Amino acid sequence: MSILTKLDFAKKLPDVQRAGRARKSPLDSAKERLSAEIDVQIALAKNPKFKLVTSRKQRKSGKVVKTERKPRSWVTIEGDVAFVSPRYANKVLNIGGRKGAFVKTTPAKVAATLALLKEWVESSESDAVLSKAIARAKRGPRKGE
Repeated sequence: MSILTKLDFAKKLPDVQRAGRARKSPLDSAKERLSAEIDVQIALAKNPKFKLVTSRKQRKSGKVVKTERKPRSWVTIEGDVAFVSPRYANKVLNIGGRKGAFVKTTPAKVAATLALLKEWVESSESDAVLSKAIARAKRGPRKGE
């Protein structure tokens, strides 16, 4: 007699437990990623010497290696005018539609402009623009397929 015969089996999990395991939609993931990148850009605007610190574990030795890098800025300053070009997947988001993709501001107000962009990303207004960016960022078919 098998030990497993004493157990009670089910074909699927109840809906309550499956809901906790549900994956996020691509749009929600894109919003989180863009919001995190805007936080990095705000920190960079406030402190030009800001560096990102990332850590990873080496496969063989198991050591944790930390690396620092300076993030690429979205801000271009020319004289007393600053242009902010928000990016997703290293491509400029056309957030202004026909008005243009670049946000014009002053160098002193760059952090406030980025905070306003973050608020826009977290609202539902950004859904259409981010959906287009997600579609554009998807990998194409591999060669030979």
